[in-house]
Amino acid sequence: MDFGRWSGPPLVKTKFGVYQTPFLPPSTWKKMMPLLQEAGVQDFRYEMAWGKPDAQAFDQITGTAASPVIDFAPLDSLANGLKALGIHPLFAMTYNPLPLKTGAAWQRWKDVPSDLDAWGRINGSYAAH
Repeated sequence: MDFGRWSGPPLVKTKFGVYQTPFLPPSTWKKMMPLLQEAGVQDFRYEMAWGKPDAQAFDQITGTAASPVIDFAPLDSLANGLKALGIHPLFAMTYNPLPLKTGAAWQRWKDVPSDLDAWGRINGSYAAH
């Protein structure tokens, strides 16, 4: 690699994105929204952290693999706040929803889902919503 040679598009310093971990409560999201706009944030990446017990709204997907039940309310408040400010949400569909866990141990949030077809349907439901 030659760091002295220019390649690709220039770094645009007037636009940037933010990554937010799923550990802040919605009350904090609401307080930070004006700051995101003030900073000129264009994109906001949020990790869903399905099934990870120490994350916000880790249990937003319940039910069974055949019939998952999704509570979109925790996500809606964040998505609506970003939309009102013209900030693009980039939702990372991560980890293993509760109905698709392969065991009861705390660390099972990081295992492969027990039903990848159900995983696909859950992601489709999010995209449709």
